[in-house]
Order: sequence, then structure tokens, then C-alpha cells
Amino acid sequence: MKPELLDLKFIEAEGGGIVKVLDLNSSHYTGFGEFYLSKISHGTFRGWKKHLEMTSLLFVVQGDAEFHFFEEDRACYTLMLKNVADSQLALKILPGQSYGFRSMGTDGATIANFANTPHRAGEAVRPMLDSHECGWTA
Repeated sequence: MKPELLDLKFIEAEGGGIVKVLDLNSSHYTGFGEFYLSKISHGTFRGWKKHLEMTSLLFVVQGDAEFHFFEEDRACYTLMLKNVADSQLALKILPGQSYGFRSMGTDGATIANFANTPHRAGEAVRPMLDSHECGWTA
């Protein structure tokens, strides 16, 4: 199971433009539970997490971030995202996908999560990984 990389719509406007991340008619809209921002210091890794029910729409609002996804067969793959204003990209991560991320910019990064369910104790698990093909440790 891989996350879906979404191309977001850029709308030209006088003096710049906007990136339309989501509306009620978006194909990637799965409901609203909560919206939050995760601040990551330069070079810091945050993970591993696997939501059991939550679908997350993640996008970088400041800086650059590298997302790592871990499969049960211990395979790992990586996606690099620049801030959404420049890249016009977001990630849709379905329940059951283990992932983590780290800041790649010298000023850190801020990741936004538009989640379809609110945070609830026990809804997410943190897989215990000593090492994997990404070369990171949890």
C-alpha cells in the first residue's frame, strides 16, 4: 500500500495565486476530524506511526520534508516534498501505512495534517523498528 501523491490545483490571481488544497468536492476529501501542524527541527526525524482508522492529507507549509514509508515486508521508499506553495503537491496516506518524516531545510519544516478523524488514544500504533532499508532508526 503506497500513499497517493496528489497534484493540487494552482489558481492564478493578480500578484500571485493560490494553491487549492481541498474542498468538499475534492476526490481526496474523506471527511473532517481535525487539522494540525507538526513543527520539525532541522534534520530531525519524526516517526514511525501507523494509523488504524485515520486517513491523512499531508502537505508541507514551510521548508522541505522527506517522507519515508515502511512496508510490512521491510521495504522502504521515500518521497521528498517542498512547501505546497511551490510544489503544489500533497500526500494522501490511508490507514495501515507506516510512515515517518524529517526536515530537509536548514530552518526546519512544518507539516500540515488534514485528518478525517480526530486524534483518539489507541487509534495509532508506533511500529518498533530497530533498523530498515531507509537506514534510519526509530
